[in-house]
Amino acid sequence: MENENVWTRLREVLSNVSLKTYLYAIGAIAVIIAILINVTGPSKYGSVHRDGKFYLNIDQIASDYGLDLSEENETVDYANSIDRNLTQDLSQSLLLTSMFLDQNGLTDPTTKGQILANIILEYQKQAKGKVYTENDLNIIRNNDKNSIAEYQKDIDNVILKYKNSINNLGQLNVSQYSNNPTEESVINMKAALTANILRIMEVNKTFIDDLVSVPATPAGSTYQLQLINLTVQQNVYLRSLLYIDTDPALYVLNNGESFEQRFDSDISSIIESFINYFRNAGL
Repeated sequence: MENENVWTRLREVLSNVSLKTYLYAIGAIAVIIAILINVTGPSKYGSVHRDGKFYLNIDQIASDYGLDLSEENETVDYANSIDRNLTQDLSQSLLLTSMFLDQNGLTDPTTKGQILANIILEYQKQAKGKVYTENDLNIIRNNDKNSIAEYQKDIDNVILKYKNSINNLGQLNVSQYSNNPTEESVINMKAALTANILRIMEVNKTFIDDLVSVPATPAGSTYQLQLINLTVQQNVYLRSLLYIDTDPALYVLNNGESFEQRFDSDISSIIESFINYFRNAGL
């Protein structure tokens, strides 16, 4: 059995299991690795025997680390949650798992790194926000020219409404705060930036809802979904900016540093695809 298959299967099942099952899964990895490198012997929480079985004291682990085995591992929407902190939860998961692996003699840096990386990937999925699919759209329009023309009109109206809403927000003049920086001006600038970001996010939310409500053609739904999900990603990015001091992992796991550049490129590509779609339909 190759290690790669182990990581693949583990990543597929760990996102939706109870904490008790999760700990058993980690124990199972310890067994596999022990067999692969032919290591046997006792540990604080159990032992690997020659028969390949790993005897794991789950209750002792829970007692030592203060874990409640009755709780289920929940999927948290960190992109929108106001009472959960991704940085804290991720740090705790990595720390506890690392300690558990060390206690069980699994200290090979490559193997340990792969296990911890899988945990990060699971949290990254929960940091992305809702991903819209075809099931969220009404794909009921036909592919004839008249139907596509109506579709184009509806999409154009939604985009125009969005542009007007963004323009109505106006430009934030930060020079009034930065020209003569003081502690008070910095506080005021941060408050103004926060308020502006929240207004943009609200406009984006309306834009998403409006796009979802537009009946789609089968081909157009592809670009419609791309535009919806890109706007969702922008809202997650904006929210990560608001909480970057207290929850930096939300910003990091959403590749915040490069988001603006990617956003400009992606939005241009989607709009171009929409234009070509309508042009090819003879509009």
